[in-house]
Amino acid sequence: MEDVKELKSVLERVEGKLIAAQYMYGAMWFIAFLAVMALYYVLGAIVGFSSIFSAIYWIGAFVFVGWVGVMVG
Repeated sequence: MEDVKELKSVLERVEGKLIAAQYMYGAMWFIAFLAVMALYYVLGAIVGFSSIFSAIYWIGAFVFVGWVGVMVG
C-alpha cells in the first residue's frame, strides 16, 4: 500500500511538470510570433511595406521560426 501512495505522489509531480512544460512551449511560440511581428514593423518602416517585401519576409520568418521550434522541441 505504501508503494501505491509513493507512485501516486511521483506521478502527480510528473504531471505538474508536464503541464508546466506545455505552458512554457506555448509561451515560446507566442514570444517568437511577437518578435517576428516587431521585426516586421521595424524593417517595414525602414524598407517600406511592399507586397514583395511582405511575402519574402513572412515566408522566411515562418521557415526560420519553424526550424528554431523544431530544434528546441
